[in-house]
Amino acid sequence: MNEYSVLMCVYDGENSDFFKESLVSISNQKLSPAEVVIVLDGDIRKELYEVIDKFKNVLNVRTITNKEHRGLGNSLRLGVLECKNEFILRMDTDDISKNSRAKKQIEYMEQYSDISVLGSNILEFKNSIDEDGMTLRKVPENQDQILYFSKRRNPMNHMTVMLKRSEVLSAGNYRQVSGFEDYDLWTRMLNEKKKFHNLQENLVYARVGNDMISRRRGKSYAGRELKFQKHLLHSHYIDLKQFSINVFARVIPRLLPKSILRVAYKVMARG
Repeated sequence: MNEYSVLMCVYDGENSDFFKESLVSISNQKLSPAEVVIVLDGDIRKELYEVIDKFKNVLNVRTITNKEHRGLGNSLRLGVLECKNEFILRMDTDDISKNSRAKKQIEYMEQYSDISVLGSNILEFKNSIDEDGMTLRKVPENQDQILYFSKRRNPMNHMTVMLKRSEVLSAGNYRQVSGFEDYDLWTRMLNEKKKFHNLQENLVYARVGNDMISRRRGKSYAGRELKFQKHLLHSHYIDLKQFSINVFARVIPRLLPKSILRVAYKVMARG
């Protein structure tokens, strides 16, 4: 069975308790990683270093440090270059992977060797994975569905993906596209006919606390969304009609009151 790397990025604003829970879920995987590569995006506080130190020997943790805060895209770009294995499991610092996640993804990618990016559905939670009323966030399953969906919205749950390092590098690796680092990479890989798939099960519990809705609304976020949609148009990934639809459906809602956007987000999460 192929070995894999886990890739994470940490910056000073992370919650150390959430970070610890995330690493615990990696340490509990039925198929253990060969290494965990953690990119430190600028200086981080003592509590975060202490969490890393607790897992250094358990998970063969390697840390790479940006001298200053450079953003998620730049940090992931560096992390992919540093990973030693072809299979890279992406992991966010506040999410929790089911203990079967890595084994299922590796087995699937070994069986279907043409797959470059493999994701899954998620269950979104606020405080605990034992709470009631978690939201299921489904994503399209096969290549044709993913390609069609990608013209309108991000077709992958980023925190669930397992990547082939060589395929990511051949498409140009991650770039610093604030808020859309993964979506940008997927569209470039899909343009190069790389194969995608989403397992139709929940392999990750994704934390949606910390007022996520507020962070995804306002003039600044709407401006970044519009800029990315223009990029998709100018790169011929979408046509003018789809661009207009996306502006109406995705950019304008970012300017709505938080209460209305929260309802819209729940509807979108159900696909």
